[in-house]
Amino acid sequence: RMSEEEVEVADSAQDALRDLINTALRICLKGEFQKAIDFIKDKDELSAHPLAQVVVLSLEKILEFEEGLKEELKTKQFPLTEEGSTTQLPDGRKLGYHKYGYQGPLDPSRVLLFFHGTPGSRFFITGEMEEVIVTNR
Repeated sequence: RMSEEEVEVADSAQDALRDLINTALRICLKGEFQKAIDFIKDKDELSAHPLAQVVVLSLEKILEFEEGLKEELKTKQFPLTEEGSTTQLPDGRKLGYHKYGYQGPLDPSRVLLFFHGTPGSRFFITGEMEEVIVTNR
């Protein structure tokens, strides 16, 4: 059986670990995975805890995956969707669109919607503008 002092120390350590991981996760929500890893590793005693180590390993795997995708994007060409596409609007009109760039699971927060003026069409994006979109710069 633990003494009151030992229970208090254990609770304090558990609270500190929880705070560490919560802070690291808040950093991750900003997309700063390496910063979150460094934050955990800087906390000497807590970084040795198995749960903190699992979080660090998981974040390192995410970074590896992200780097792999970036390298893959550099070596592949992602042209326009063939022939473009259209969708029927509720009032009967058709809306035409093209998808540019990587068409797989990347970062859904990096969607660019381009609304051309009149006159104009979905074929307006060419050359340098297409290159910028395709390479996600």
